[in-house]
Amino acid sequence: PWNPNDWSDNPPVLDKIKDPDYKEFASDLNAIWKKLARIMDVQVKEDANLTSLIYLPNG
Repeated sequence: PWNPNDWSDNPPVLDKIKDPDYKEFASDLNAIWKKLARIMDVQVKEDANLTSLIYLPNG
């Protein structure tokens, strides 16, 4: 797991979601985000033609 620098346990965007079901879904997704996030290996950037991954500098 990776802890993104900009991750927050209660991001402001959650307060903008009016539908309670969507708000709960977004909150649950945010809660597992650190388990889903991965740091991209720099080799993905260097050998872009060898993988289907798209390099993102911040993960």
